[in-house]
Amino acid sequence: MKNIASHGNIIGPIIIFLVIILMFVQVDRENVDQMYQREEQIEKVVKQYAIACYAQEGAYPKDLAYLQENYGLIMNEQKYFYYYDLFASNLMPDIEVVSIERGDE
Repeated sequence: MKNIASHGNIIGPIIIFLVIILMFVQVDRENVDQMYQREEQIEKVVKQYAIACYAQEGAYPKDLAYLQENYGLIMNEQKYFYYYDLFASNLMPDIEVVSIERGDE
């Protein structure tokens, strides 16, 4: 009987520990999901600026610096990496935004 009781004393803390770990994993997943959503929102904004430039000037900008200087695009280069690849001035450039905090995945 004493041996069974001692196992009962161990199982309770183990279950609590596992529940806490599962809570942290869930919170981390939610943070990652929010980070990806934020990146997508920023990409959408940068694309809107590029489209506005195309509509006004008849060509997509050669780089993001042009959008910053002439259209007021604000970028947080300490937090995000901005990829901008223009193939031709009349084709939508390839635009991607990746959080620097995300690292190499």
